[in-house]
Amino acid sequence: MNPTLRVVKNSIAMALSLGLDRVLDFFLMIYIARYLGKSSFGEYALVLSLMAIFQVVAVYGLDEIAVREVARSPDKIGKYLVNVSLLGLLTSGAAALVMVVTVNVLDYDPSIIRAAYVAAIALIFSMLAQVTQAM
Repeated sequence: MNPTLRVVKNSIAMALSLGLDRVLDFFLMIYIARYLGKSSFGEYALVLSLMAIFQVVAVYGLDEIAVREVARSPDKIGKYLVNVSLLGLLTSGAAALVMVVTVNVLDYDPSIIRAAYVAAIALIFSMLAQVTQAM
């Protein structure tokens, strides 16, 4: 297959995938908002916002570094996967800990604190998924 054609096909597939993902996210948020109601959806949005903030720290560009290094030395992918995953566990664990401390210091409602604990655990798995997807 022509390399140019392959790049175009892959680009179109990625654009369609991202577009469909955004549309589904939009409708899912509408459904969740209607199902939970104003107050509960506000709590849900708060926890999602906290997770988004701390996810920046959890990943900390490790996925981009992994892509760059694997592109330079594809034969060392196993070594990079282990090292980036361990470093990511360290950064995401620290981010999860700071998130837990933050919600406790800010004295949120116990239901928000419990939800933030679950989100902090999900933060670690989310980082691992991002790193492995980058590889």
